[in-house]
Amino acid sequence: MEPMGFFTQTGVLRCLRLATVAAAIQCSAVNAAEPNRVAQTSAEEEAFFDAQLLQPTSAGVHCPPNPCPPNPCPPNPCPPNVMQPDQVFQPTPTPLTAPPQAPQSQFSSPPSVASLQAGQGAISGQDYVPSVFGDFYAGPGTTISSVPSGGVVAIPRGNSVGLMKFAENASVIPRDRFYVNYSYFDDVSLIPGGLDVRRLTPGVEKTLLDGALSLELRVPMATTLNSTTPFDTTNLLVSGYDTTSYELGNLTGFFKALLFQNEVWAVSTGLGIALPTADDLRVVSDDGARTTLDLIKNESVHLLPFIGGVFTPTERLFFQGVIQVDAATRGNSVYTADDSLALVREGRLDDPNYLFVSLSGGYWIYQASDPSSLISRIALISELHSNNTLGRTDAIAGDNANISNRVNIQTLNAVFGSNVLIDENKSLMLGYVAPIGGGSDRAFDGEFRVMFNWYFGPLSTRASRAQF
Repeated sequence: MEPMGFFTQTGVLRCLRLATVAAAIQCSAVNAAEPNRVAQTSAEEEAFFDAQLLQPTSAGVHCPPNPCPPNPCPPNPCPPNVMQPDQVFQPTPTPLTAPPQAPQSQFSSPPSVASLQAGQGAISGQDYVPSVFGDFYAGPGTTISSVPSGGVVAIPRGNSVGLMKFAENASVIPRDRFYVNYSYFDDVSLIPGGLDVRRLTPGVEKTLLDGALSLELRVPMATTLNSTTPFDTTNLLVSGYDTTSYELGNLTGFFKALLFQNEVWAVSTGLGIALPTADDLRVVSDDGARTTLDLIKNESVHLLPFIGGVFTPTERLFFQGVIQVDAATRGNSVYTADDSLALVREGRLDDPNYLFVSLSGGYWIYQASDPSSLISRIALISELHSNNTLGRTDAIAGDNANISNRVNIQTLNAVFGSNVLIDENKSLMLGYVAPIGGGSDRAFDGEFRVMFNWYFGPLSTRASRAQF
């Protein structure tokens, strides 16, 4: 009985040892790289297993054909996800994935200002560039004197309302707006001792072609020197100058076109035309007949070509510059009365031709966090304006009268002011003009300016209203 028990125990241990060796061989075969290697290893494993079963024990007894309990080894001795020996290795393709995206900033890039329509707001500093204040009235007055009698009458050069140049509440960028300019000129040198002139200029500007062009019309008017002056023919003196007369000036229009524009720079050019709508200048007798003694007709059409630019290095800082020429296309006919009081043509008097250079710079010192605030922005602005005649002013030496005082006019004016953005579509500009040169060429002692702009456009956002 003992030999049988020994045989049984020894056979079971041998079978377990062989099962372990077989599992190790089978798993090593799975890890083989080539399919033919897998098949070869499987055949060697089977031969080795048979040899072990038939090997005699120390007692000289062979193992029975099936000495192990049913299913002594697991049906799948390889770990999970391990390929079986009869399988061919197929690499699993790695799915393609999109490259990682950079985190999106909460602040998107600003759109190109050049692609915006009039009335639409970008988010660059150009959206809030205010208009140039301006400074100009006209040159100092001149005189007309009678040759026979020697009587002298002071008259303005051109008209008593003054001339319009482009850089008067204007911007290089085309805009949609209605506006009103008010200027108080102190001690204007039209007559001996000077006089105060109060000028009001309503106007409108409308853009075309998605904001690339604009048309503008200005209607200047003023309480100023009367265009008709009475003269005492007996004492050869002016009976009195009317310095509070309402006068209409020359209607002035501007055509403006953008040449280039991006978020920092803008350049435009254009042409203005001043039509002779102001009254003629007259000297009349102070008697009841009011006979015309001298007449200077307002006939000259003025061409006003200009070019200008805007530079906005930041949203708060801005600079502007304008160069303009005022060219009179024809002279004004001059007539004087002879001894029979008949008007005789003395010649033509040309209006002065001017070169204007204007520089402006400013900074937004206040910006509300809520764009819909009643007051959203406040800017401080300073400007410098050079106004020079191109050559000497004209004069006439006639048979009956002389218009003298041929001079070069050169003036330099500084402007200091502020611009306040109100509500979502309005701006109020307050400024003071101080002459800093010119001497006898100085046209006035000082000027106070108030300018109101009402911007309109297709959008209702505050930024768009503020820029146009």
